[in-house]
Amino acid sequence: MREDMEEINAAGEFDYQLLENLEHLVHILTPVQYVSIILTDAFLYKGKEVAHIIGTTEASVHANVSRARKSLRKYSPVSNAKSGTSGSVDSLQADPVIATMLEGFRSKDPEKIASVLHEEIQTEIVHSGLEIGLEETKRHSLGDWYQIVQDQQAIIGEYRLLWGAPVIVELEEKEDGKRYLNNLHRIEIEDDLVISWRFYCFSWDLMKQAAEELDVELNAAYFYHLY
Repeated sequence: MREDMEEINAAGEFDYQLLENLEHLVHILTPVQYVSIILTDAFLYKGKEVAHIIGTTEASVHANVSRARKSLRKYSPVSNAKSGTSGSVDSLQADPVIATMLEGFRSKDPEKIASVLHEEIQTEIVHSGLEIGLEETKRHSLGDWYQIVQDQQAIIGEYRLLWGAPVIVELEEKEDGKRYLNNLHRIEIEDDLVISWRFYCFSWDLMKQAAEELDVELNAAYFYHLY
């Protein structure tokens, strides 16, 4: 398998299907899960080798690969964001953990959101940074979010299927009755707690495309605080 990959690279050919599949993995998995499953399933490294490469234990590698496979079985591949496929946005039934997060967004209550986060949660601000652990997430991402939404009007949280992947859509409903997109959130739940939280407010192109799919506008005031 490693030799085959080298031949593909040497040929200089660009496989768009491969790129789409890799992008699907990025959307579905945490960074550690992504690296672990690529090294084990694509490059055929052993668990011990992967553990050495990424600086963790072999047991942790096996756990991350197992979680990754579970996630990939659950979700169908993400459609190309530029395809504009009709029916690509649908409402989903929220389980208790999702429902708690949605209520936390709507009530602007960071403690309610934090109540369903795992102590060792990985919070990824895509294209910006990674926070490890509940306390760091509360101190930074949740703290920053709370400061921003205090100046906003009604916050709407919805659980939707967007491009084939489940997301929490965070919007502000203003006095004009229109809804404006604040952020997109992807989470992974294990044992009734969120172990991975990824959001995309710094992914400008993706956010613009998502706003079009959702038939709303981007929230200029929200992004002013970020940029």
